[in-house]
Amino acid sequence: MSYPGRIFEFASVVLAHWFAWVSAVPFFIDKALSTLPAPRLKLLVDHYLPEPRRHRLVRVLAVFGFAVASFLAFDEVNTQKKKLESELLDQKNLVISALPTKITEVTNKTSYTALPTDEWIAIKNSERLKTTVILPSGFPRGKVIVVKNTEDNPAMNPVMVRSETSFIDGFEAFPIDSAGSTAFLWDGNRWTLR
Repeated sequence: MSYPGRIFEFASVVLAHWFAWVSAVPFFIDKALSTLPAPRLKLLVDHYLPEPRRHRLVRVLAVFGFAVASFLAFDEVNTQKKKLESELLDQKNLVISALPTKITEVTNKTSYTALPTDEWIAIKNSERLKTTVILPSGFPRGKVIVVKNTEDNPAMNPVMVRSETSFIDGFEAFPIDSAGSTAFLWDGNRWTLR
């Protein structure tokens, strides 16, 4: 939502709360004090709280009501915003989790060049070969490739990941020497760790 839209939404919520506070609290008090049924009580109220002072009190309560309405509106708008962001994130995660991941298994090779269709590259070398995964250039911007070393003892036989064009965040060859996986992002010019 644009800033003018946010300001309009906030202002409309503030006015709704403020009208509720102003009509419900100050004017109700003013009307109640002006139309007291008991004459003696009315004289007592008029003595301690004459009409000009009552009107001033109503104005002070209206300003106070505006301050309270601002806080209530801020809370309401932020609660709605957080709820919408949460629902949007849930929908986004639902869509992402529903997408299939293409797993490319590379077994007993010393070198593998990633293809544009690769999403997840799983390296398994039962012959204890040192494998290098080469990430070429020319992928669509934002392309992510995950490389996983599926060796039983990955520290003894690390998989090296190289970029065809430049270093990967300062690494000439990035080692994957643990059981985890590493994601690489093509930013349009070079490969970086994600």
